[in-house]
Amino acid sequence: MDNMLYRKFTAFYVSTFIISILISASSFGQGEPIYLDSFLGWTYILLFVVGGIILIYGNLISIGIEYVVNRWMKGNSIIFILLHGLLGGLPVIWSQHWMLTLYASGAALLYALVDRWIYYRSSRDKHTWQVHTIAPILFLILFAIFMVKSQPLPPYSAEEAVAIAISGEVIDS
Repeated sequence: MDNMLYRKFTAFYVSTFIISILISASSFGQGEPIYLDSFLGWTYILLFVVGGIILIYGNLISIGIEYVVNRWMKGNSIIFILLHGLLGGLPVIWSQHWMLTLYASGAALLYALVDRWIYYRSSRDKHTWQVHTIAPILFLILFAIFMVKSQPLPPYSAEEAVAIAISGEVIDS
């Protein structure tokens, strides 16, 4: 039971961080300027949204899939992973956003792969610390890329702020 809790929590942590980072990074370069603070802000927001969904829905579905696969399919890992991908994308398959379905299925597949990887490594008494380094390394790489590619914020002085406030002009930014 302890190993199962460790596997599920680690798979939750890794898949939440990686999917949140990838979703926030993929929205750039689509007509809007790249800003590092936008990447950081969206990653932070998505950690809570994606994390909540995976924590509740993902863990419950994964425990159910593991029970069914171990009981009737003799622990078949391929079926385990495919069922995660199928059931992970199921809640959003009816939405108009096909990318959301791909991200949800991708998160579920990543969750299942991390879970199985830890399961096999721990059954052979090997360390699993490597999986904890994937998300921070990915975040640091993208942080450095966005830091280099980020455009400087447009200059905005106190005089400009007062002039805009006095004019009654609406700011759309």
